[in-house]
Amino acid sequence: MTNPDLKWWHVRWGLFGRGLKRAGLWMAILLASGLTLIVVVSCVEGFIGPWLAMRNLSREPSAWVVPKTLPDQSVAQLSGARIEAYGYSIQTPWNDPAISEGLQDSVTRVSFRKDNVAMLLFNPADKWDPWAIIKSSPEAGPIVSKQALRSNYDLMNAELTATPDQAKWWKMPRENTGLLMLVVAKTTHLYEWGNVWRVAGAGVRGFQLGDPAKPPYRVQLHLYDDADRHIRIDIGALGGEGNPLTQAEVNAMVASIRPAGKK
Repeated sequence: MTNPDLKWWHVRWGLFGRGLKRAGLWMAILLASGLTLIVVVSCVEGFIGPWLAMRNLSREPSAWVVPKTLPDQSVAQLSGARIEAYGYSIQTPWNDPAISEGLQDSVTRVSFRKDNVAMLLFNPADKWDPWAIIKSSPEAGPIVSKQALRSNYDLMNAELTATPDQAKWWKMPRENTGLLMLVVAKTTHLYEWGNVWRVAGAGVRGFQLGDPAKPPYRVQLHLYDDADRHIRIDIGALGGEGNPLTQAEVNAMVASIRPAGKK
């Protein structure tokens, strides 16, 4: 039996309403799917983000440089001046030093003009710490917190031995982030150095950056004593010209380092 109150437009509006409900349902499904996809993509990016960053960093040649054993381990006989600064002393091959101290007693410059060579001796007690960010960051991960933070030497060793291929897509992001921080620090340290060598002496161990036999004829020593003090010494030709230093002399200088007052 027909309803006399039902008009044609009621039927059309009813069909239109059901259509709106279906469209709304599909819109809700599409919106939920889109949000789910965004969340999934964000989670995936968050998980593999440090690994992707490491892949980009792998294009830097310095990211692959690791410490090696010195091919020349001969030790020269030194008869020059012994320089004393910041609680330690070092024997040199040269005489007639001109010594000047930097601002706030953070660095001492020693020039041997007759031999066209200069040294920079940095104060181990200086509060500036190149690894402060790594030490304080909660994102450093187990690579840094468990191994490298045992000492300043261990931290620099972890930095210099870290390479991009140690990061894996399946590793936890925290671990890859810690490794990424080490490799970034290494590329910063080595941006102008082609080689890193392991060196050691009486009571010190550490690393030598650069080759005295190759331009620009300078080296940078990062040494650590028994108290884990960071002793940094830069040695090079004045003006970057000439070859005033041999590897045998560098080896002898490292071996000559003593606490101040001892020979």
